[in-house]
Amino acid sequence: MADRDNIPEDEEMNMDEDEMDFDGGEDALISLLTTDEGETITSVLDKLAGSTEAIAKHLEKQNVILVKILSALSAKPPPPTA
Repeated sequence: MADRDNIPEDEEMNMDEDEMDFDGGEDALISLLTTDEGETITSVLDKLAGSTEAIAKHLEKQNVILVKILSALSAKPPPPTA
C-alpha cells in the first residue's frame, strides 16, 4: 500500500498547453519544413506528383516506339523470289 503514495494525481499528469514552453520550437519546425522561397512540403510534393505524371506519359510513348522498333527488327524478311 506504500505504492499509492507514489502515484501522481491526475492533475499532475495532465499539463495544459499554456504550461508547456516551446522556446521557439514551433518556429524552428516551420523553418525546417519550408524552403527559402516559402514553399511548404505539400506544395513541393504536389509539383512532384505533376512531374511524375508527365514522366509516366513520356515513358509510355517511349515504350510504344520501342515495341514498334523491336517488332520491325525481329520480323523475318520475306524469302527471296527467283
